[in-house]
Amino acid sequence: SIANRQEDRTGLEIPRDWEGGLSGGPCTNASTELIHKVYKEYGDRFAIAGIGGVFTPEQAYAKIRSGSSLVMFISSLMYRGPQQITVLKRGLAQLLRRDGFEHVSDAVGVDVE
Repeated sequence: SIANRQEDRTGLEIPRDWEGGLSGGPCTNASTELIHKVYKEYGDRFAIAGIGGVFTPEQAYAKIRSGSSLVMFISSLMYRGPQQITVLKRGLAQLLRRDGFEHVSDAVGVDVE
């Protein structure tokens, strides 16, 4: 993972005296941007794990389209339970079909120029 546990708290309303990094929801956009940058630089030379605030099929799909070849959703499981696996799986399949992709691998990095 290239984006788990962010240190930058810019734009977040979190007390400065809280120690440790951020993970989960606060990292969603930052991690997707990092994935995009790494994929743009290195392409498919290695697998990029999309991690950091994946709660919806759309968030998982954004990470895939930015270059992730796999997506992790630990916070989502913790907060929403194991049924979230089905929610994400079905939603992601629907998004892939909508855009004409047969497999997840077909969508990896398509938003990177």
